[in-house]
Amino acid sequence: MAKSRAGRPWRRMVAYILRRDGYVCQLRLPGCTGVAETADHIIPFAVRPDLELEPSNLQAACTWCNQHRGSRHVPAAQPPTPSPRWGLTQETPR
Repeated sequence: MAKSRAGRPWRRMVAYILRRDGYVCQLRLPGCTGVAETADHIIPFAVRPDLELEPSNLQAACTWCNQHRGSRHVPAAQPPTPSPRWGLTQETPR
């Protein structure tokens, strides 16, 4: 399966995640800039590509943290349950 993260749905979701998280990096790794410019998959895309556009699996991240975290970290918690089309009660991307 090819990565589709370059398309309009991904860009809209990133904009939504950045607004939701207040443009603050949620990873806060050593060297973090603090200002989020991208979205990070909590469960890496390589592990669960079906969660690519799932808001509960995304968090705002600065470019430095997102690049340094990479796909090495897989949380021990259960993966989020995919929700129907954006599935949040808050504002959704348009």
